[in-house]
Amino acid sequence: MDTHIENRREICDFLRRELVGPAPLGEPVDPSRDFSFDSYNDFLLPRCQTNGEEILQRERPAIRYGVGVLYPQHGPKDEDAAQELDDGTEESAQATLEESAEDDINVMQRRTQAAEEEDFEGYDLSDVNAARPSSMGISFLARLSPRGTIRVSVTGGTYVEKPVKVRGTERAWWLRRPVRKELTIAARDLDATDECEWTKGWEEGPLRLALWVLSRPFGANSRLLTVCLVNRSSGRSDTHSLFQAGVEVAVECPDRSAEILPYPKPPGPEFDAEEESLALLYRDSQTYAVGHGCSADWSRGPEGSVTSVFSSSLPLVETPSITPSIHDEDGKEIRVSMAELAGLVDVADPFSDIDRICELYEAWVEERFAQVSKLDKRYQGPAKSNLARCSDVAQRIRQGVLYLKSDQCARRAFELANHAILLQQLRGVRDLRKAEYNSSARRFVFSPPRSDPDPRHPPDGRGYWRPFQIAFILMCLRSSVDGSAPDRKTVDLLWFPTGGGKTEAYLGLAAFSLFHRRLKRPDDTGVHVLMRYTLRLLTAQQFQRAAGLICAMEYLRRQLPGELGTEPFSIGIWVGSGATPNTRKDGLKALQELNDGRRTENHPFILTRCPWCSAMMGRLKDDKGLPKQVPRVLGYERGAKSVVLRCPDHDCAFHDGLPVVLI
Repeated sequence: MDTHIENRREICDFLRRELVGPAPLGEPVDPSRDFSFDSYNDFLLPRCQTNGEEILQRERPAIRYGVGVLYPQHGPKDEDAAQELDDGTEESAQATLEESAEDDINVMQRRTQAAEEEDFEGYDLSDVNAARPSSMGISFLARLSPRGTIRVSVTGGTYVEKPVKVRGTERAWWLRRPVRKELTIAARDLDATDECEWTKGWEEGPLRLALWVLSRPFGANSRLLTVCLVNRSSGRSDTHSLFQAGVEVAVECPDRSAEILPYPKPPGPEFDAEEESLALLYRDSQTYAVGHGCSADWSRGPEGSVTSVFSSSLPLVETPSITPSIHDEDGKEIRVSMAELAGLVDVADPFSDIDRICELYEAWVEERFAQVSKLDKRYQGPAKSNLARCSDVAQRIRQGVLYLKSDQCARRAFELANHAILLQQLRGVRDLRKAEYNSSARRFVFSPPRSDPDPRHPPDGRGYWRPFQIAFILMCLRSSVDGSAPDRKTVDLLWFPTGGGKTEAYLGLAAFSLFHRRLKRPDDTGVHVLMRYTLRLLTAQQFQRAAGLICAMEYLRRQLPGELGTEPFSIGIWVGSGATPNTRKDGLKALQELNDGRRTENHPFILTRCPWCSAMMGRLKDDKGLPKQVPRVLGYERGAKSVVLRCPDHDCAFHDGLPVVLI
């Protein structure tokens, strides 16, 4: 586990170096020297300055970094502007303000609309949302003391161009210069009766920076402070931007009478039901600052109090681990056997584990109900509403079990669905079976050899429903196949972190509804389930996974044609011509290009392995020494009018054709 934590830390550090910077690397060199290189390879070797600061060699700073940058308010108006356009950056006119640099603080103040105490919404700092922002800020609530101070630390970096020569041609390095400014503000200057402000400008090399602090009363003995850093410079983005910009604010007082308070929340009556529920769930997670053009974070002292707030251009948080496992009072993990629910093994009551899950869930809901009276009054309403929905879910799960016990068709469909999911699960974890041509047999053989796992004796860790999966299926069973079910119009959203088993849960429900339809009418055909994903890569991955379930269902149908009819179960994909062929003609053309070697990796046939036995599909990477008549593409074949998909392994149940449609 320590290794994984270190890996995560390295990835986060890498992303920060890549997006925000700086990323000093290589041999330290004296930046005051003149440099001349005989080769580009030597010129591009990583180097840093002797003080440890970065040297950019391959890209200009404005191209290298795009996060945590405060651009000049006024861009170039001459040949520099044309150069920036040539380099692909946005037109500077879109990022500049029409007002002069001398008035920028007043401009921001005019854009800022203070909210009344009873209708608090925070401040609108419009400039921080520009395409190329020149300002960033953080807002927080504090209790000030007349003897206290506000300490503001501004950090960042600028880059200075240094000419170097490569084989007689002038090139450029960009040397980083750190920026650090400490400003101290007397608390009494920000603790006036009414709204007040404090400003300070200074120069950092070619940059003209300004700090603007707005203070306004909020509640009793507290002030709402907005601290904003502004780049008031005029010039090119490479030389007049503040990179890695950051602001940190601490409230200090010798007697500790000053402190940073939780950030104020909008009043409860304005919440809708969802906001009230979120306020309840996150009642113990206080926010101490909000960012403008950046994120905000805070540091805690040894006693848990917040000692400072600071900007974050690349916010980072570690989310708590969530496990799908549930244990009873004896520490035994509760799980539900698919083989038992499928009727593959004899047990006295296949629903006993499900009943136990229901009992534990109902007990958990009752325990939560007992805690409602201990909550703050503003949370009791949403708490009761949430728990009422939990009780409704528990009742629907119970009703799902009763439905299976009372409806013979539903029970049989449920058994078949469990059998199919079990088969798919056992076959979906094996490694790719690679192809090797056997000249004596005159066909391809695949390794490792094909195996048929016994669903009655699945390996450890396989063949079981996680509690939330079977609960979701049971609560949705009846409404998915019965048009008169009370919950027919309810859309049930299944949420769980990645890798928890959401896909398997809804594939189980899909299998149940498909089997139920066939059991009711074996001759009934047509599209029954639609799946949609917003990412093309995710669509392809989930399609291959769902194809494995369809193969399992079709495998069972072939064994039970009397119950499930003669029409195959099948799956198709329709995502547009950018991913799959839209016509048979396009499919045949793509197959020909694949056979000719004109297309290898980016072909439109999606499947890279047989969904049933994992035999490889696609073009062979190494076809040297193969007889001329041996195909170089496995699994995709030219049919009478279209491309046919079939498993290339002669011993596979789907060698005659996969129930998959791509066109």
